[in-house]
Amino acid sequence: MNTFLKALDGLKPTYPVYMDQEYESPCGKWGAAKNKQLRTDMVKAFLDVIQNAGYYAALYSSTDWLQNWVHDDQLAKYDKWVAQYASRCNYKVDYGMWQHRGNVSGFVGYCDGVYTAVDLNDCYKDYPQIIKANLLNNWTRADLDTAAKPETEKNPVTAISFLDAAELLKQAGYTSITL
Repeated sequence: MNTFLKALDGLKPTYPVYMDQEYESPCGKWGAAKNKQLRTDMVKAFLDVIQNAGYYAALYSSTDWLQNWVHDDQLAKYDKWVAQYASRCNYKVDYGMWQHRGNVSGFVGYCDGVYTAVDLNDCYKDYPQIIKANLLNNWTRADLDTAAKPETEKNPVTAISFLDAAELLKQAGYTSITL
């Protein structure tokens, strides 16, 4: 966990820090392949450490995984990013994002300018606002104060009136100026 948290050091993500738990994960190597409670406890342990370090912790998994491979009722306090390639998500518990397209027959995702299948997601929460308002993910009040201040111009332009401009042009030798 220390290595993971160290990788986040100095970053200010505007979206949650997700744990990705899926079928291809090393759960089998850890004896969790047939143990729903152990898989659930792994999620809780990981996300609690992330959350206690001041990050917005969340879980990315498929609908099937959440409904059948973990006790999703024990994970209610964590936000979810649900992967389900379908015309609508049928996960019944609250979730913040839904991945609905990818490289899956019938649900291939495309994006202008990208010439291969891509994952497409719908986001239902304003994560940047939530994270910044709650000073999570290394965001500080000073960051927000700095962002709220308009940047000062490096090369300020002085505004002059039309009459002043005409006078300056005459002084520069332009004689056909009429007002």
